[in-house]
Amino acid sequence: VTGAGGFGKTQAAVEYAYAHASEYELMWLFNAESEATLEADCREFAIENLGVRETTGIDFPAIMRMFSDWVKENPSCLLIYDNAEGCPRLREYLPTSLGRSHILINSREKLRGIVAEPLEADVFSPPDSVEFIRRRVGNADPADAEALAEALGRLPLALECAAAYIEENKYNISEYLKLYERHGLKVLSGHPAATSYDKTVLTVWSATFEKISQEAESDEETKAALQLFNLCAYCAADDIPLRLFIDGRDGAPALLKEFLDPKDAPGHDALIGKLTRYSLVSLNRVGERARLTVHRLIQTAVKQGFGRNAEWVSRCLKIACSGFKYRYGTREELEEFSASLPHVAEIARQAEGVLTDDDSQGKIACVYEEAEEGLYHRGDYVGALELCRKVLAIREKTSGAEHLDTAGAYNNIALMYRAQGDYKNALELYSKALEIYEKTLGAEHPRTAVAYNNIANVYHAQGGYENALEWHRKALAIREKTLGAEHLDTADTYNNIAGVYRAQGEYENALELCHKALAIREEKLGAEHLDTADTYNNIASVYHDQGKYENALEHYRKVLKVIEKTLGAEYPHTAGGYNNIALVYRDQGKYENALELLCKALAIREKTLGAEHLDTADTYNNIAIVYRDQEKYENALEYYSKALAIIEKTLGEEHPRTAVAYNNIANVYHAQGGYENALEWHRKALAIREKKLGAEHPNTAVTYYNIATVYHAQGRYREALDLFSLAMNIFMIKGLEEHPYAKEWFSAMRACYEEAGGDEKDFDSWWEERLKTYPTWCA
Repeated sequence: VTGAGGFGKTQAAVEYAYAHASEYELMWLFNAESEATLEADCREFAIENLGVRETTGIDFPAIMRMFSDWVKENPSCLLIYDNAEGCPRLREYLPTSLGRSHILINSREKLRGIVAEPLEADVFSPPDSVEFIRRRVGNADPADAEALAEALGRLPLALECAAAYIEENKYNISEYLKLYERHGLKVLSGHPAATSYDKTVLTVWSATFEKISQEAESDEETKAALQLFNLCAYCAADDIPLRLFIDGRDGAPALLKEFLDPKDAPGHDALIGKLTRYSLVSLNRVGERARLTVHRLIQTAVKQGFGRNAEWVSRCLKIACSGFKYRYGTREELEEFSASLPHVAEIARQAEGVLTDDDSQGKIACVYEEAEEGLYHRGDYVGALELCRKVLAIREKTSGAEHLDTAGAYNNIALMYRAQGDYKNALELYSKALEIYEKTLGAEHPRTAVAYNNIANVYHAQGGYENALEWHRKALAIREKTLGAEHLDTADTYNNIAGVYRAQGEYENALELCHKALAIREEKLGAEHLDTADTYNNIASVYHDQGKYENALEHYRKVLKVIEKTLGAEYPHTAGGYNNIALVYRDQGKYENALELLCKALAIREKTLGAEHLDTADTYNNIAIVYRDQEKYENALEYYSKALAIIEKTLGEEHPRTAVAYNNIANVYHAQGGYENALEWHRKALAIREKKLGAEHPNTAVTYYNIATVYHAQGRYREALDLFSLAMNIFMIKGLEEHPYAKEWFSAMRACYEEAGGDEKDFDSWWEERLKTYPTWCA
């Protein structure tokens, strides 16, 4: 039985002996903490059981031969060798034949040369730890007992020492936890009289640390392993990826850096083997990836009981800065990010309190910035926003409120607000960043143009298309003047303006700018670059909106060809290419072709991004659209619900994308004739859009129109007319009267007017009156 000190190996052996006493004729405990104590115990065994009166005149090998013969010939016995790590030649002290007897060996280290069934000692289970505390501490509240167990990592010895301390000093558990939080292992370092066990948490580990430290003085591999262990002490306790240290090895001590060569897997195994041998870490493998776990109290002992060392915190921070970097393009990278995140977060947290110089604080900010980017790609905008605020606090403190780094922090916070659909706060923060850029760099600097672009994108998302165009044009003027009309950043602005034109339904203007951007990208990057493919995609989207399906397919296929050649057939972008072509097939009524491609896209996204990624949700949504068009409503609801579950989990119940999902489900119920269900879901969508986007956003107008169509189907013509006209007014206010939606809605409103009993000849005058009184009746 192996495991670090304090895991209850000795007590478990004693408990086993009591529980199975009836099965053995004799039970004997040998103290193997050194060869001297073990030899003394073996000689005592001979006197007590072998009929030897005095052993001083007998050489030890003769005693062991007598011992082996006795075990072989006598009834069953249980021989327990405790603390066997202290006896390297343990094999010489074991009987050579067991007969019906059993041997149980306890050791903090993995023993060499011993053939036995291995068992790893573990901490208490959560229920067992609570039961133990409640048995030792009278009237313990279960919640308090659980909190104490988790605080001490459910380590048996630590819980025993804590319970004894509580009993001896007349504390309750919550009072003890406050004491432990303030003083750490100091409250576990004493030996309360209320426990019969003669060792404390620190004393059971000090011998292990001393032994490996002595070995490290003469063995470089052990020294490197000890350095790795010291780094692990400043990470989170569970599942520390070895890959983090390999990728960030430039920050490691020179010796350890040599052993972390990415091409030397056997060398990595040797390092880990040193630590597992001493039971300082446990090893788990996820595929080929090694994960190390250190008990949290052992970590605390390294940091507190045996001296906190700022040098190791600094090294960990350097490792995090250089090793915690990802492109987030695949599921594997997202999983590696997720595995490393709790550890770099813990490193940064500890560094904040220890390394107060500006350089270190800047490194902490860089780690948080990388973490916030990963959370953004994972769709965790709330978690990312929390880290953005930490970065801002560091930047304001170290660089000042008007530094460019501080402006960058404002930008990142604004991006998270925008991703959450909180456009008001996004604009406020982007404007703060812009103020710094204009003051520091001037109104015509390319970075100022980036700030203009960011503000324009928020206005676009809000449906404020004229404002968006105004800010994009300001960005364009800077880029054309400072970078030139043929620069790639200028091409980006052409693309952005084209996107606004497309949203307004001004397709020819959109195409003109897309082609300007395309010409620049083809010349600068070539026809097979991913950015060039992005422009093909934008052109295809405009053709798709226009109903020019063959032109759209031509350009979407160009996109797919570039992606497959550049990234491969199973990359998330490839799934996006399939997705777009499938939607054109759907609009052409080629439903089976559409479903075939969507299923290919889904397989890629589930494999590369996971079943709960927002892009996977998009594919579920698109499959549902095809099923809805085929009037396979139950299938449509199934896939819309899958998409909704991911969106609600990732973005929350008040995000604009959640409103889209509610709207889609409502449309299925409408098609089925379930009008009340449809209204319920449309109203949920409306509540989000009015709150997040405002009552005059084009998407809010879409919801008004959708509700109007349900009222119309129910024969509630007057209510339908109010909402039809409201939706139309919003589009006219936004300058969208030529948008295809507006034309469709106007026809629906005219038909509803006549069905409500209005005279066709009076429609124009009724509509004119509505336009005049819009603000009043809308309110």
